[in-house]
Parts: sequence; structure tokens; C-alpha cells
Amino acid sequence: MLRHAVRAIKYICKYINKSSDQAIFNFRNTDLANPVDEVQTYQSGRYVSSNEAVWRLLGFPLHKRHPTVTHLSVHLENGERVYFNEHNFHERITTPPKTTLTAFFDLCIRDEFAKTLLYVEVPRYYTWDASRKTWKRRIQGTSVQDWPGVKSGDALGRVYTVHVSNMECFCLRMLLHHVRGPTSFNDLKKYNTQDYPTFREACEARGLLENDNHWDVTLEEAAQCRSAGKMRELFAVLVATCAQIRKDKGIAVAVASSGIAATLLNGGRTAHSVLKLPLNLAHEEMPVCNISKNNERGRMLQQCKLLVWDECTMSHKRAIEALDRTLKDIKSNPNIMGGMVVLLAGDFRQTLPVITKGTPADEINACLKASTLWVHVKTFSLSTNMRVQLHNDVQSGQYAAALLKIGEDRMAKDGNDMITLDREFCNVVHNPDDLNNFVYSELLTNIRNREWLCERAILAPTNEMVGQINEQIMSRVEGDIVEFLSVDTVMDTEQVTSYPVEFLNSLELSGVPSHKLRLKVGVPVLLMRNLDAPRLFNGTRLQVTHLGRNIVKAIIMTGMAKGENVLIPRIPIIPTDLPFQFKRLQFPLKIAFAMTINKAQGQTLKVAGINLEKSCFSHGQLYVACSRVSSPQNLHVLAREGKTKNIVYKMYYSNKASYF
Repeated sequence: MLRHAVRAIKYICKYINKSSDQAIFNFRNTDLANPVDEVQTYQSGRYVSSNEAVWRLLGFPLHKRHPTVTHLSVHLENGERVYFNEHNFHERITTPPKTTLTAFFDLCIRDEFAKTLLYVEVPRYYTWDASRKTWKRRIQGTSVQDWPGVKSGDALGRVYTVHVSNMECFCLRMLLHHVRGPTSFNDLKKYNTQDYPTFREACEARGLLENDNHWDVTLEEAAQCRSAGKMRELFAVLVATCAQIRKDKGIAVAVASSGIAATLLNGGRTAHSVLKLPLNLAHEEMPVCNISKNNERGRMLQQCKLLVWDECTMSHKRAIEALDRTLKDIKSNPNIMGGMVVLLAGDFRQTLPVITKGTPADEINACLKASTLWVHVKTFSLSTNMRVQLHNDVQSGQYAAALLKIGEDRMAKDGNDMITLDREFCNVVHNPDDLNNFVYSELLTNIRNREWLCERAILAPTNEMVGQINEQIMSRVEGDIVEFLSVDTVMDTEQVTSYPVEFLNSLELSGVPSHKLRLKVGVPVLLMRNLDAPRLFNGTRLQVTHLGRNIVKAIIMTGMAKGENVLIPRIPIIPTDLPFQFKRLQFPLKIAFAMTINKAQGQTLKVAGINLEKSCFSHGQLYVACSRVSSPQNLHVLAREGKTKNIVYKMYYSNKASYF
């Protein structure tokens, strides 16, 4: 069985503890005229089927556990469990046996390699000698480079969980997952040459715990380098993100489904920000916007004459339906959209709503055309490609025609359902380094040129690929890397032991910053949350100018506030697509040398690279990626042998009404 969620393993474990299959059978002596005692005749025994019998006869293994899991103890100083009897009572009290933790401290004192390890990494290179209570280097395994005599295996270490009510031990456990090579309990309490009296204070000093002073420290840090006006803006952002306070003005409203597309609209903002749409639309049957008649936003919508929604094909149909219900209520008008004119703009060749772990049928069912409101939409087709029109050359026209063939799935395919990218359509490269060099050929020279950075990007289908590309390109930028660790906590204290902190740290979720955020001064970043619209919202691109401990200073590179200096604080983020709730306190930033294809929808670039080491997996992704530029000379594609998959759901779009 394969588990697909964090709770599934608990369901599986019940069954591996159950007994074998059994059956009731009977013996009958056919020589006797009368049956004998039934109690003695019928027996309960183990049932072995024919295939299981053959498996056993051939000597195949019946079960396997892999890899080895070594349980690691965690306890406060002199707080370990001591087992004794009447004969060894005094000996155990005066010199208690070593635990895996105290033996780890001793190992770090005598072994140089151990000083480079975290507590949970020790079982990979050492075995626990239970009789001698000590760690010993592995004899078998793969040799570790630059460390003669050190072998690595595939064993895992698992530190026993500790409930948050035992705060000191909980913090000790957290430090063991972040501090390498500690030599004692007191060594874990040291940070930046300062000794802290408790493990909790040591955790707070490292930024591993959220505390009441976090916001005060953030403001104090900002006060050392920013004016009173910027301080007020930062304070407003902190209040808005923590207290759910929003304030807007306006009669004509422009929104977009993607943050990048919103930066292209005059006064535009994301639909979720303006309309207060529910975050998890896929799980709500009758969603409505979180707007009432009596608040300022409700009064603004009552007077609004026109609402423009760009890139609406990316939105879940329930977002449009939620807006319809809300406008009917706010305007007290039973007509569609409460009688308001709503202009929807989009291209059905582009990407569909993202459905977590969804099938193509789920994506199509979530699109706008599947809504009951679609019959009320009047469509208008656009006939001129403006990117090509601006260049006014024959080659750009040919490029636009080739794009339509991709968008409408009219490219010839081979037996593996792959299309071949013509060299007249793009520049095909053969390795990631070449792709990075083509797009960012003069990075060191232009790292301070924000216009140059804004007009280029590398696109990839998945967040994992994007993260790897960003790390590769950032390594070419001069300067030291600053690492920021998030504070992750489970919202329900009763579930703390079920979801340890290191598990929360390992979660990489779409739209949520990583636990380990690595940045350099000068790198471009993408804002992942709405902070101060219309200046700072999801999709805004910035360039880092200073990295503090609690704030990041940056310059806005896109949108109406282009060129303005801003302060970005850590904010609490609560994902909504998990079977449990946890909060991540982190800077809402992501490096922006590369971005996902879905995130780039609506963006116009001068130079684009597309990494297709893993092919596109959803409708319209290849079309969106290729259509970010207007000429083939500026499109560089990494694809094996120049071939890739082009996913198009033909039943979704209409060739005669692709735009509306």
C-alpha cells in the first residue's frame, strides 16, 4: 500500500499487527458409519493459500523492513531514565549508563566527523552498541568523500517526540535538529558567543520560536535604518497581516487571477485580495466573498459600475460563482452579478485552475465553462496578437502562428506523444548550464540593473525544478548567503506529538515560503502574499537591498510603485490544503530568477528560458511558457533531443471563441 497523506500511515499500521488468515475446517473418517464428536472434529487453524505456499516453499522472504530506524532518546540533563534492581542500585545512581544523547555528546568531543552532524544524522554513519552504550563507526557502506574511514549507510534516526507542555525538553529537541556537533547540554545553549540560561531562550535567540517580542524587535530593527514614513508603513503591514484589517477605495475595480498579471493593470490587484474570496474554493460547495453590505468594501461594490477580471481562465468556477452570490446580496439585485457589468478576459489555450492531486476531469470541471454562469457570458474574440503587432516583422508573425499550433494541439506527434520543437521556433539547448547562461549571460554586470532583471526569467513546470534553478543562478551572484529559518507550529496543541517540528519544516507547499529561505543582497525575489495593495501584493517582483534578522529591505521592480523602497517583515502563513492546520512564520519571499509556468502567466518577457527536463503536465503550460516572448531569437528551451509533451484538452476550448 502507498500512503498519500500524513495521516494514512496510522491507518495502515493497524493491519500489519493483526494475526494471520484463519479458517475453520473439519476431519471426517469415512470408514465410520456415524460422525464423531463435532467439538473434536472441527479445528481452528491457519489457512495458507496456494500462492503463499509456493512462496514459502521457494524460500522467498515473507517480510522486509527497510531502512533501519534507530530511536534516539531525548531528555534534560540528569533527566534520563535509569533502570536498576536491588543489586546494582548504588552503581546506577552514581554512574548511570550512557544514553544515545549523552553518548552523542561524547562522540562529538572525540570524533571530528561527528562535529559536522546533527543528532538525527548520526545513525547513518555510526551504529549504536547497546552493550557498551557507545556509538561506533560503520564498517560497511559507502565511503564518505574527504573523510577516510567514514562509511555511510541508509539507516535513519528518529528522535522521540516531546509534547509542547514540557517546554524545556521540547526546545532541547528542537535545538538538536538545528545545532551540529554539540558537546554538552550547555553547548546547546550557546549562540553567537552568548550563553543562555534555558533551552527556550536559546531557541528564541536562534529564531526557532515565535514570541510576543517578535514584532517589537522587527520595528526596532527597522527604526535603525528607515524614516518615520517607512516605519508607519511597516507597522500598517504588521497590523494588516496579523489582525485581518484591510482598507481600500475605488469605484472601478481591476483584478487578475495571477499576481503578475495584476501588476500589468492600472491599479490592479489579485482577485483574492480585492474580493475576499475563500482560500480553499475546491472544498466549499456554495462559497461567498467575505464582504458585507455595511463595511467599506461592500459600499464600494454597491457603487461600482465595472469590474474587470483578467486571466479569469485560471480561476476556479466557484470564485466567479462566489462573486455572483455576493453582488446579488450587496446590491439587492437578483440579476446576474447583481446587475453589474463584469468584463472577463482570458485565453482558453492557457492554464486551467490548479486542483491539488486532481485529474484532467477535475480541472475541466473546475473551469469557467463548467459553471452554470457560462450560458450568460457573451464572448468577443480578439484577432490581433499585440506582442507581434508591436514588433511589426514577418518572423514575429510566423512565430505567432506556430504558437497557435501549440495552443490548439496541431503539432505533429511521434509514437511517444511528443512534439519536436523546430529550431526556427526556438533555440534548443542541451544542458541546464547553457540555458542559465543564455538567459543570464551578463548577470554580474547587470545585477544592479532592475530593468534588465525584470525582462528575463527561466520557466519550469514544477516548484522543485524552479527551486534548483534559483539556487544554481544565485550561486553566481557575489556576496554571502543569509539563511532564514521559519517557525512552524501546529495550531491544535493536541496534535503536537503527531506532527513533530522537523516534519512541519520538511513541508514544501505551493504558495508557502520554504522553511529554509536562502537569500543574497541583489537577488530578485517574488512576493508570495498580499501585504500592502496596490503596492505590495502576491506576484510583485522586488530586488533585495539589505538582509536584516527580522526585516528584508527591497526595491519594487514591477507595478505602480516601481522603484520604491519597502520593508518586508516575517508574517504568519496558514496553509489550507492539509488535513491539519499549522502556522509558518517566515518572510513571504521566493527567489525570482526562475518561476513556475503557471506563476508566469500574464508576464511579458524580452528573454525567456524554458527548462523541460520534466515535460509539462497540464493543459496549456507549454503554450503559456512559449508565448511569454514575441520572437524566437529570445526563446531558449532545454528539452531532450528537442522533444517534449504538449498537453491540451481539446474539449475545453473553442477555436472560434478562444478569447472573451
